[in-house]
Amino acid sequence: MGRLKEFEYSFKRFFYRATASLLRPRPVGEGPLDGAALRKVLFLRPDKLGDMVISFPVFDALRTRYPHLRIGVLASPRNSAITLGDPRFDEIYMYTKRAPHDLRELRRLRRAQYDCVVDLVYGDSVTTLYLSEYVARGKPRIGVGKERYARYYDFNRSGRGQILECTLQVLAAFGIDPAAVNPYAGPHLSRSDQELAAAFLGAAAADGAGSLTVGLNLSAGMPSRLWQPEKSAELAARILAARPRARIIVIVVPGDRRRGQELVQAVRDARVHLVPDGLTLRQVAAVISRLDLLVTPDTSLVHIARALQVPVVGLYSCHERNFRQWRPYGQDIGAVVAPSEDNIFAITVDQVMAAFEQVAAGRLGVEE
Repeated sequence: MGRLKEFEYSFKRFFYRATASLLRPRPVGEGPLDGAALRKVLFLRPDKLGDMVISFPVFDALRTRYPHLRIGVLASPRNSAITLGDPRFDEIYMYTKRAPHDLRELRRLRRAQYDCVVDLVYGDSVTTLYLSEYVARGKPRIGVGKERYARYYDFNRSGRGQILECTLQVLAAFGIDPAAVNPYAGPHLSRSDQELAAAFLGAAAADGAGSLTVGLNLSAGMPSRLWQPEKSAELAARILAARPRARIIVIVVPGDRRRGQELVQAVRDARVHLVPDGLTLRQVAAVISRLDLLVTPDTSLVHIARALQVPVVGLYSCHERNFRQWRPYGQDIGAVVAPSEDNIFAITVDQVMAAFEQVAAGRLGVEE
C-alpha cells in the first residue's frame, strides 16, 4: 500500500472517530422494503471499474422487478468509461475527490430526494457511510458486508465468497431472492460498438484460422499484475502450436500499445492480431463478447468477460481474500495463482498453458 493511500485511510479513521457521535444508529429492518411504493433509488458505486461491472445484475434485477423505479448512481472517474451513457441509469453523478465539484454534486443529489440509498461498497467504508448520511438523511439505508458500521444501516446483507454473489445480497432488502436473479449482465454495447468488433474480427478471419479465438490481455492497472512480456509471447506461440486453427487477439490499453506491437513482432505469426488503436472500453468489451476465451491478469476485463459469459484464464497473486472474492465468477477452473501475495511474476507459462487447455476443452466440448 502506497504512503498516500495509508495517509488517506488514517485520515478517514480519525475523521470517523471524531464525528461518530453525529451519526445516528438505525433500527434493524424487520422486513424488505416495499419496492412498489418507492419512486427513486440511489446506488453508491464511487470506486473501480470492476466494482461497477459486478453490480450490473443488481440494477437489472431491480428494474425488471420494479420497472417504474428511477435509478440513480454515484459513480467515479475510474468507472465512468463503462457507466456514462448506460441506459440502466436515469441519473449519473460523479464523485471525483475534488472538493468544489463534489460539494456541488452532493447538493444536487440531496435536492433529488431519493427514497432510499444503497451502499454497494462491500465491507466498511467511511466514505460511503458519510455520503449516504448526507444525500439521503433519514431515508432507508442498505449496505452489504458491513461489520463495524452495520448499526448505521437499516438493512445490511452479509455474504462470503465471490464478490458478485455477495453484492447480489442487497436485493433481499427489496424482496428479491438473490439466488433467482440472472448473475450475468454485461456492459451496454451500442450497435456501432458491435459493428466495429464484427468488422475487426471479420478482417482477422483472413488469417485462415477459425476454430478458437483467444484474447490475450497484456494490460493491468498495477505493475505487480503485469506478466512478463517474454512469457506472454511464449504463451501465444505455444497456443498456436497446440491449436493450428486458433487465432489470438492481443488486447492492450492505449498506453500499452507498444507492448502489444512488440508481442506481435516477437511471435511473427499471421494468426496474431493487435486490437485497433484508440478503442473505447465498450468497444473492447464488444470484441471480448465475440471471443471463445480470454487470458488476462487480474483486472476489470475478468469481470467484463464473465459478465458476457466468456471463459477466462486469470492470473492472480495468492492474496487469499482478494482471490476468494475476485476470482472469475461461475468457473471452477481457469484461475492460476502465483506463490506471492505481491505480484504474478512467478507464474510460469506451463501453468497458464495447463489452465488454458482445461478451459478450452470445456468451452469446445472436445479436445482438438
